[in-house]
Amino acid sequence: MGPRTRRVSEVLEFEPAQRRAFMRSVAVNEVMAKQPVTVAPEATLPEAAERMVDCKIGCLPVVDADGTLVGLVTETDLLRAALLESAA
Repeated sequence: MGPRTRRVSEVLEFEPAQRRAFMRSVAVNEVMAKQPVTVAPEATLPEAAERMVDCKIGCLPVVDADGTLVGLVTETDLLRAALLESAA
């Protein structure tokens, strides 16, 4: 690993000031997924949840047939839906 390449577990062990300095020094394009896992707007919540679990990701871009971003499903969205279902 190069000097700017860090595992998340390493960064979490930094002192708060070190962590802030490191986060300010990293550009988004250095850490973003180049080929993100996505889902279509017609997918069901269970399908989205399964994809997120299988891929170990916390959010899932929703893209239309043209590949245009139309939304984002997050872990919080799935938890909210589960809570609403259990309350009903």
